[in-house]
Amino acid sequence: MKKKLLTFLALFLCTLILPAFALFVEKPSGEGAAGQSSSGGEQSGSTAAAPQGFQVEGAGTLSAEDYVVGVLCGEMPALFEREALKAQAVAAYTYACYYVQNTGDTLPAGSSSFQRYLSPEAYREMMGDKAEEYLANFHQLVGEVKNQVLVYDSQPILAVYHSISPGVTEKGETFFNGSFPYLAAVDSSSDEMEDGFAASVVFTTKELEEKLRAAFPDITFPEDPAAYLKINSFSEAGNVLEVQAGDQTVTGLALRDALGLRSAVFSVSYSGGLFTFTTKGYGHGVGMSQHGANAMAKQGKSYADILAHYYPGTSIETLS
Repeated sequence: MKKKLLTFLALFLCTLILPAFALFVEKPSGEGAAGQSSSGGEQSGSTAAAPQGFQVEGAGTLSAEDYVVGVLCGEMPALFEREALKAQAVAAYTYACYYVQNTGDTLPAGSSSFQRYLSPEAYREMMGDKAEEYLANFHQLVGEVKNQVLVYDSQPILAVYHSISPGVTEKGETFFNGSFPYLAAVDSSSDEMEDGFAASVVFTTKELEEKLRAAFPDITFPEDPAAYLKINSFSEAGNVLEVQAGDQTVTGLALRDALGLRSAVFSVSYSGGLFTFTTKGYGHGVGMSQHGANAMAKQGKSYADILAHYYPGTSIETLS
């Protein structure tokens, strides 16, 4: 299991986490083990011991509450709906439990790690006068879901998440080996209405060559730039799986990293010496869509409803 997790983390090192500043734009608010069932019903708590603290890179030992609050600071806009923020808090705590259980390692914290932890000091510097209000709200929300963890077959799940899906979430098996039935393709069509759902970026032929050579040093190109790139296959959710780049075959994720694209759901066209890439969604698309969670909360769905939708077959267990 540890080898599987580390392989997955290496694959997504630069693709899982969303650029932090994009997340801080303020917007109008607008079946497994025992615990809380996926339909939101209350059940008895577990006898499993709840981790009360975590070793966090660059921050030392933090209480579970302080760590999860820091993840909310680093991962979700403060003005998202309360139930969406609570869903994020449970996902963050679950991921930390999963990571420590399967690796025993210190939790990474930087912007290139799986889930970003932001210290209160850094958050105050970023948010200014609103920081204290937001931090107090985060602490209250985290307290409301204290020790709650998503489980499948009585074990914490790999609770991955992203900013905006391409309209449907991606199956976990698309990107890594193993059985993760709770990382299924589910509808998230509300994402299509979000700002930033679609984006385009343009590269000159020279710029594209430089970026591809930096990522793939042995690459060679045909004479005709129009033949530099050819998409060979897509996943059912629209992620590019394989691309012919010059004389090399690379994954869509590798090309996304090389070019700094917002997602691996993209198309490319060439005209007049320019390559235009059009992307849909933001992030890897697996697990919970943060903007989709916010849309569900606006529709009156609870955090339990949101988590049950994005992680089907799981339940919420309250650790003791």
